[in-house]
Amino acid sequence: PPGRRPCRRAPAERPADPAQELLALAARVVGQAGPVIDPVVPGAQALVAACLARETDRRVWIVCAGTRAQEELFNDLLHWLPGALFLPEQELATPADALPDPEIGAERLGALERLLAAPGGVVVATPAGLGQPAPAPAHLAELRLRLERNRDQPHEDLVNRLGEAGYERVETVSVRGQFAVRGGILDVFSPHHELPVRVEFFGDTVESIREFDPDSQLSRRELGRCELLLGDPADRTGPLSAWIGPSDLVVTVDCDAP
Repeated sequence: PPGRRPCRRAPAERPADPAQELLALAARVVGQAGPVIDPVVPGAQALVAACLARETDRRVWIVCAGTRAQEELFNDLLHWLPGALFLPEQELATPADALPDPEIGAERLGALERLLAAPGGVVVATPAGLGQPAPAPAHLAELRLRLERNRDQPHEDLVNRLGEAGYERVETVSVRGQFAVRGGILDVFSPHHELPVRVEFFGDTVESIREFDPDSQLSRRELGRCELLLGDPADRTGPLSAWIGPSDLVVTVDCDAP
């Protein structure tokens, strides 16, 4: 009507950003004691876990009910956290004439060694795996020897230490626990490595470090550094759950806390 002022519509509210809301929720959750986010559909569990890890500097342990759920969540988690670690369960008791899979033991040991190398990070495990024996953190740290390219490491001393640590000296390295020496070239297969390494010395200086294929003996890729384990990690063991620190964040997925 004449003289009547037109009505103004209130500005439309912007739709909420689901990603930002999820990050805000994660920021609130990581500050709580014994946080619980429930329910979370399986397809979103890895995303929620990644958001939790993003909002904290603490190490995050994601504990899944079983190995199948662990593998599925870990594979999804790699989309957001490619540096996440997978801690496999050790094999169950096998017949007397069967040997445990050395690859599983190496993968498990390698993951623990990486936990020593850097604080924080995300680890995906199971309750059964956390209850199985593992080398004590302090003991594993004592066994580590770091080799770095262009750094000095007395060649003859390293050869002697490998022998004293129980490595077998052979002509050609093919299995874990062996080493070979050809002049200034040292091949060694540490028990936690996926592949053996070939270390070339110039005097007592590490000139290059390369992974190589134990079957073809051909180099795979060059490394800037590597760690060797000089000794038996099984000498001092306890449950793997002892690696969970008091400040670590434990996220359980459809199971009880370890």
